[in-house]
Amino acid sequence: MYPRLDPVRTAVLVIDMQDAFIRQDSPACVPSAKRIVDRINALTLCLRSAGATICFTRHTVVEHDWSRYVEIVAGGDPARASALLGGGTGGHAIFSGIDVQPGDVVVDKMRFGALGTEHCSLNGELVLRGIDTVVIAGTLTNICCESTARQAMELDYRTIVVADATAARSDAAQTAALLNVFAAFGDVATTDQICARLCSVN
Repeated sequence: MYPRLDPVRTAVLVIDMQDAFIRQDSPACVPSAKRIVDRINALTLCLRSAGATICFTRHTVVEHDWSRYVEIVAGGDPARASALLGGGTGGHAIFSGIDVQPGDVVVDKMRFGALGTEHCSLNGELVLRGIDTVVIAGTLTNICCESTARQAMELDYRTIVVADATAARSDAAQTAALLNVFAAFGDVATTDQICARLCSVN
């Protein structure tokens, strides 16, 4: 769908690669998330080197801010939600194996999607940098990544979800999310395909 990518106008959005979703002892662990760490690092290295903007989000629970999230995801227990993903908790931190560089953008988001202006500052950061294309990686593919892809398309970004640098809790959920994106919200490509498209610009 997007065979040529201008790195200066492209941002990689690495969604929620936090300890809460990667540590094996976490109740929110996504077993496949740790397996995509190397692919995400390869993706960000390639695009960062070409001049793209690299962004990392942290899913953040603010006490009493989102009652439906507490009801559905945390079993109605706000203390449980805050303990897992509240700012400053152990689970909130980006996983140590993820390559975050000083020039990268790191933002907290208080909803599943990262581009809703009321609950995350990321869209403002992209607008300031003149970004028109977003490349989405991270976890969970069918929740926060897909929510962000839907928002991105509606904000008129060219949107690409990285098939081998996203993770869901099952193969079925992964496949369904990628099909949803490709059907109406953007492109789906592998890390190698995206890096090759950057090379075609240079």
